[in-house]
Amino acid sequence: MGNPIQHIEWATKDTSRLRAFYSSVFDWQFAEWMPGYVGVVTGGDTGGGIMQIPEGAPIPVGICCYATVTDIAESEDKIRNGGGTILMSNQEVPNMGWFTVFQDPDGNTFAIWKQHPSAVPAPAAAPAAKKKAAPKKKKKPVAKKKPVKVKVAAKKKPAKKAKAAPKKKPAAKKKPAAKKAKAKAKKGAKKKKR
Repeated sequence: MGNPIQHIEWATKDTSRLRAFYSSVFDWQFAEWMPGYVGVVTGGDTGGGIMQIPEGAPIPVGICCYATVTDIAESEDKIRNGGGTILMSNQEVPNMGWFTVFQDPDGNTFAIWKQHPSAVPAPAAAPAAKKKAAPKKKKKPVAKKKPVKVKVAAKKKPAKKAKAAPKKKPAAKKKPAAKKAKAKAKKGAKKKKR
């Protein structure tokens, strides 16, 4: 199971402002879980809350994710040995559980959460109900189908350009009538000589 992220928390100096902002941006539901703490139901498995930072508390403004652990003290030792800094150690939320807020070596704020054995998860963190799967039906063997051959149309060749019609020869020039008469006379004279 590991250590799933089960809660996201916004630490702020003005819970009303953040609630108004996020309700205008997302379709989330909000509920006053306790004084200074507004629960956020995102519609998924992971929910969260908007926390009013108590006066003088060493909690920075920002977003903090909570990972589930089974042992707070053991996890705090791992945090310190890994180079993290504990900001708030083993804080109790009555009848709900315990948390520790820390910074990783890069200064990112993160938290661990141990659920109280008798606590019911908060609505935002409650996992969605799982439906029982229907019994699996045995599949009947499917007869293999013969492959179907598909004819692919051949690509059409581009149409040939039509040849231009041959150019007509210009009409012969007509000879004037006087010239025609002379030409006939010459032809006739040549025939007689023969």
